[in-house]
Amino acid sequence: MMWSDQEISMAEVIQRAKQEFEQSRGRMMGLLKDTPDDKLNWSPSPTARSPLAIVAHAGIAVHNITEMLQGRPFGASTSAIADKGFRKEEQEFTSRDEVVALFEKNAAAYVAWIDTLTEEGLNDPITFPFGLGTGTVLHGLTAAARHTEAHIAQLEYVQTIYGDQDWHMGI
Repeated sequence: MMWSDQEISMAEVIQRAKQEFEQSRGRMMGLLKDTPDDKLNWSPSPTARSPLAIVAHAGIAVHNITEMLQGRPFGASTSAIADKGFRKEEQEFTSRDEVVALFEKNAAAYVAWIDTLTEEGLNDPITFPFGLGTGTVLHGLTAAARHTEAHIAQLEYVQTIYGDQDWHMGI
């Protein structure tokens, strides 16, 4: 968590994590909204994700992160196994509406969970995926926002590659 040096309460840490996720959620949905229909399934290479696949992946990951934060370890033992599974699952979503529904459903579940989180719950143990060890909910609290932000950058890059020159500044 990268906030200022000032002391803040753990309740404020929870609220800030929620706000960061809500910002990333809004940004991702805005970028997808601004993606033309003819570019939704376009990707710059055969192995690159399309805008629909990027958002589907992010939505699936929000679900997995929420599960991890609730103490349920991620099922795939390696990132290669996870990637194979993610890519297969992403293919099930073929329209903007389906991807938005997936992302929003999983985002709502994350927000509902964080709304129940207590300061004591920040100390609950979690297991990070791919053998990265263990920690507490506090250590993983911003994972949903950070993961979504990484895929926002991918969406922006794909938009640049297909020639979109607009600055999609929605927050």
